[in-house]
Amino acid sequence: MKNIPFIQCVIASIVRVTVKEGFGYVEQLHGTGFYVSKRGHLLTARHVIEKGQLDVKNNGGMLAFFPKMDDGTSSHCRPIQTFEFAPEPFDIALCATEQPSRTFYRIQPRTVEVWQEVASAGYPMSMVKQSESTYEVHTRFHRGYIQRVVRPGDLLIGPNPAGFEVSFPVTQGMSGAPLFIHNPQHDFLIGVCVGSIQSRVVAYEDIQFKGPNETHREQIARIEEIGIAHSVLALAEWKPALLKGTTLQALSGEAWAA
Repeated sequence: MKNIPFIQCVIASIVRVTVKEGFGYVEQLHGTGFYVSKRGHLLTARHVIEKGQLDVKNNGGMLAFFPKMDDGTSSHCRPIQTFEFAPEPFDIALCATEQPSRTFYRIQPRTVEVWQEVASAGYPMSMVKQSESTYEVHTRFHRGYIQRVVRPGDLLIGPNPAGFEVSFPVTQGMSGAPLFIHNPQHDFLIGVCVGSIQSRVVAYEDIQFKGPNETHREQIARIEEIGIAHSVLALAEWKPALLKGTTLQALSGEAWAA
């Protein structure tokens, strides 16, 4: 079983940082990212990079990946040097840093059906601890199952690619987190978490008319929040320009080559 500090060497926050006297100081959390190769490549959500770049433009600093060191006791600022967006409407971005890395994940063709158990981990805004001198971001872990396999164009919220509905919410800050199937040798990466959709269900309603101009209404509603992930399996043969002809699937396989 992977321990928490080791997980944070692979899955980390994407933040705007300022550098002072050689140290990176976190100013704003924008989302989650995770290493997918041994050469410093990471995946996240496209909108995480877009919002982060806008924040840097408006407020200065730089956009960085903030994983823990191998000892699990300290974090290191990894500037995001370059990035490339997956073809629309995928909300996925591939980013590059200059440092070597490790990964748990491998992209391999497989069939994913409803009720498949899946997991994720990331850095939601609700786990930010901020004071005048510190900005701490803590990890949240999810385990659930696939509620629906989403086909292109299935969702009502706009154009969508192939993906998955999951049984846990993808809250602000969790965007960019991996969606994976656990496996002892290596985890099977199937998606990148990009957000949630909500539905409001009326569980109980009582309306009483007390007069011609007076109505008493009592209503109990339940808010259902469903996480959405875009499929990386549908992007297995994507050849980003920054990989110079290598597919996303081949990139993820490099770390597991004999």
